[in-house]
Amino acid sequence: MTYSVKQLREFISKKMAMSHIYQPVMLRTLISKGGVATTREIAAAFLGKDASQLEYYETITKRMPGKVLASHGLVEKTADGYRLLADIADMKNEQREELLRLCDQREAAYLERRWPDGYFVPA
Repeated sequence: MTYSVKQLREFISKKMAMSHIYQPVMLRTLISKGGVATTREIAAAFLGKDASQLEYYETITKRMPGKVLASHGLVEKTADGYRLLADIADMKNEQREELLRLCDQREAAYLERRWPDGYFVPA
């Protein structure tokens, strides 16, 4: 069965019975991605709405990488986050891409070393 936009609108606005936010978040993800999304993309959308997990990772950010990077003089704490202390205002795209690639490589190397069987699968 194929739903029309009108039927989808009717379902969302009047027929959807909810015990959690999962249905509208999943539909929003699918709609925003042109009608197709991976299970991981949908799960990531749920995670983005999970306040307890966001609070957990806020704590992780402050305790671990925030503190360590600040001790190296790379970042400083701001009122609601962190600021990179490196002067990147005039950075060229190639330089930005290189730094991002280096971060990706370091992450991948750690994951391979820590979970060689692929236990931890990055997004």
